[in-house]
Amino acid sequence: MKRVIILCCACFLGYFNTSIGCENAYTVNLRGQYHAMYLGLPVFYRAFDLEFSRDYLRRFDLSQRENISYQHLSDAAVHLTRLGKYAKALDLLQWLNKKYPNKYKIVANLGTLYEINGQLDSAYYYIQKGMQLNAKSHYGSEWVHLSILKAKKAYQADPSWVLYNNVLNMTHLRDTIAEKDRDKLNIALTRIQHMVYQMEERIPFSKTPDVIVANVMREVGDLLALHASIGDAHLAYQIAQYYDPKDQLRLKNRLAKLKPLLKKYGAPLPSLAEHFPDEKHFFKLDRQSLPAVTTMQKVQKILEANVGVILFFLILAGIAGVYFLFFRNRNKAKIEKL
Repeated sequence: MKRVIILCCACFLGYFNTSIGCENAYTVNLRGQYHAMYLGLPVFYRAFDLEFSRDYLRRFDLSQRENISYQHLSDAAVHLTRLGKYAKALDLLQWLNKKYPNKYKIVANLGTLYEINGQLDSAYYYIQKGMQLNAKSHYGSEWVHLSILKAKKAYQADPSWVLYNNVLNMTHLRDTIAEKDRDKLNIALTRIQHMVYQMEERIPFSKTPDVIVANVMREVGDLLALHASIGDAHLAYQIAQYYDPKDQLRLKNRLAKLKPLLKKYGAPLPSLAEHFPDEKHFFKLDRQSLPAVTTMQKVQKILEANVGVILFFLILAGIAGVYFLFFRNRNKAKIEKL
């Protein structure tokens, strides 16, 4: 019996103590310098988990917005935007902004929606205001968003602008960085991470062709090749190609120049299919993060959040039941012998 109890407890502890190993690999840049500080590119999803957005919105009656918290309303506007219901999202955010003019997420979401609607001046104003309210948001990367808005204005005035300029204009990061100058390398890698993070956020909203997105991804590739990873630079150029199918930015030339370097240094190529999956694939959001509004939803959320604890007590109850039956039957057998 003791062995059974110990085994069950061990299973319970094992349920909660899973471990994930971390692998660290070196990457090589076009100068043949190897680095372990660069962590690689993420997955750039082209689609949202729209079913999650629908589930979220089904939990609220937005016609009764006065009875809903501003946090839930702000998130509802995000999900309306992902579903392409821009007019409803804009109306909701404008109403929220009048009541809560200094709430960062409301201000930032309003700026994003104005950009989607093509109202670039308003978008710039609200993204800039959002930065003033919370400079550390999005890991301090919102300077990229402002630069893209400036580039869109320039592109509207002259469509050829994007062919002869870099959207982010990171020329100060194009200088050769000494292999042992960790401070300068950290600055370059941080800026690259900012750019990559912003593109993660932007790509699900972006349809091809989009030469602005292509321009930014080309610059990501240029900086990765110079400072961190020619393999990931190749991947960035491939993603840029998708948004520049006419090759206005001469991405084929950049890819061709990388080929001999990839061969020379034996640099592995990240999978385009894994890092830039089609629209059928998306990051599936955890349904447990859906807000609990009704009593039943709250009860269900408590049960889901504590499933491990409930399972543990069920196991204990089962063990106690087996233990009880064992001793009852043993005592019964003793009585019968008497």
